[in-house]
Order: sequence, then structure tokens, then C-alpha cells
Amino acid sequence: MVDLTSLFDADRTLKACDDAFVAKMNAEPPRPYLGASSIGENCSRKLWLRFRFVREKFDAETLKKFRDGHITEKTIVSQLKLLPSLTLEGTGEHQIEIADVDLHFRGHLDGTVMGLLEAPKTKHVLEIKAVADKKFNEIKKYKLELGEKLALRKFSPTYYAQIVLYMYKMGLTRAFHVFASAGGRAWVSIRTEEDVSFAKSLIEKARRIIYANDAPTGVSQDSIDCKYCSFAGICWKKELPPRQCRICVHASPVANGKWECQLYGEIDYEKQLVGCPSHTYLPSFINGEVVSATETSITYKMKSGEIWTDGVQK
Repeated sequence: MVDLTSLFDADRTLKACDDAFVAKMNAEPPRPYLGASSIGENCSRKLWLRFRFVREKFDAETLKKFRDGHITEKTIVSQLKLLPSLTLEGTGEHQIEIADVDLHFRGHLDGTVMGLLEAPKTKHVLEIKAVADKKFNEIKKYKLELGEKLALRKFSPTYYAQIVLYMYKMGLTRAFHVFASAGGRAWVSIRTEEDVSFAKSLIEKARRIIYANDAPTGVSQDSIDCKYCSFAGICWKKELPPRQCRICVHASPVANGKWECQLYGEIDYEKQLVGCPSHTYLPSFINGEVVSATETSITYKMKSGEIWTDGVQK
């Protein structure tokens, strides 16, 4: 039998680089808002947990896919700019931001484009996505079989939700998606029409998630999406995430994208990340039934039968 140990040992340097990359990227601070790019996902609990700063951990392969997306976006923009008839805005360092729900719900466009040969006089929201080869062939198939108006919603409800929100907030009626293979070697476009009523419903969905004090209902534990979700341990095994302000009963989102603590007043972003000694978990995170509560603590009867008090007892 061939000894493969030496082959794996030869990749120790690359493995160490991957480990360093994962550590660096997973240590990045979370964005302070609920993102428009994910509001179309089917699990409201996942979105709530993200907004509440419960951290997801990604492996090297996934993080590299994210990186490929950013690199490919820049490549596609540079190629689009070669066509003199196109006018692109917001594709540089200064992105176009949309915001709603007291600034707690935000998104950033890849840009806008004017002068498309398909519709020269219509300004479009521009979005660029790098996808795997299988997905790339899938979107081409839907474009051919269903036409552009229906292709995107069939291909990705999440992408569709993002783009109709951008159109609605920008006051535009059309969007131009460029789907590309990694590196931008192959590409295909999808033009999508506005969907005002759906966009409004997504904003209301965001509002419910942002101002919910209890974790919304998630998808079925038996679903594939749930099985491989980073939050499965928290949702189904009641694993406790590290303490920080956004999962504390005393903290709430308020106007202008800010957060406020009932005990200490306004809490800035840096303080939200670490919490304080008065931290008391939201009951959604505890595997037990509330027995009693004071202004600074909550007492539970745990599933094991144990009585446990969280918070500061006075």
C-alpha cells in the first residue's frame, strides 16, 4: 500500500496558512445591522441570531468562496467599464447604501448602470455574483426556459429578495445581474423587474426580526438547511453563545441604528460586543422554564430539574 502520509505532510505550510486565514476572518467584528443581502433566507431565526451578534464560524473553503466573490466583482466591473456606452455609479470604494427600519436594516449595492444595449435609457441596479460552475449552468438554464422575468426568483429567492429591495429603495424599476464563474471567465446576465409589494413585505419581515425579543421560529430540524447550519447547536441543543449585549434582556435596538440598555443607557458598538457583569441571557437561549424574575435576574427550572438563576441577584 502506498504511504500517503508524506503527501499530506507536504501541505503542512498550506494548512497552517488556511488556519491563519480562518482565524483572521472569523475574528472580524460583525456588521451592526441586519443585511438586505440575506433577508430573503427562509429561516428568520438565523437572521435574528446574526442580528443579535451570535457569531457564525466558517471554514477555509467557504471563506475563500466569499473572497472569490469580491475579486470577481472587481474583475467584472473593470470589464463593463470597457464599453463606452455604459455609465456605472457606486462601483468604487464609496458604495451606495440603502437603509430602513430605524437604520437597523441596510444593504450596499454593487452599483447602478445606465446605457445597457438591451435598454439604453433605463437605469438599472447592478449586482454581480460569482457562482460555482453547477450554479452558473443552472441560471443559464432558467434564463432559457423561463425567461429573464422569472429566472432569478426560481434560481435564488435570496438574490431575488435583495435585488427587489434595492430597486424599491433606489426608486428604480429594473435590475441587471451579472452571474460569473469564479474569476469571471464566463458570464451571463439576468434583467429583473421591480416587485414593490414583495419589497415592502421584506421590510416588514426585517422589522419583525429586529424588534423581536424572542427568537423567531426556525425551519424544521429535519431540513438539510438546518442540519448544516452554523446555529444548529444553539437552536436545538441550547448551547449558550458567549455573553454580549445583544443577547441580554436589558438591551434593545432603538432609533438611528442605536442600542440602549435599561440599566446603563445607550451602548456603543464596541461595548455591545463584550457586554458587562450585569448580563442576563434572553430566555430564548436557556433550556428551561422561567420560574421568577427581578429587574436584574431571571430564575429558571432547567430541563434537568435544577433551579438556576442568571444575572445579578440582589
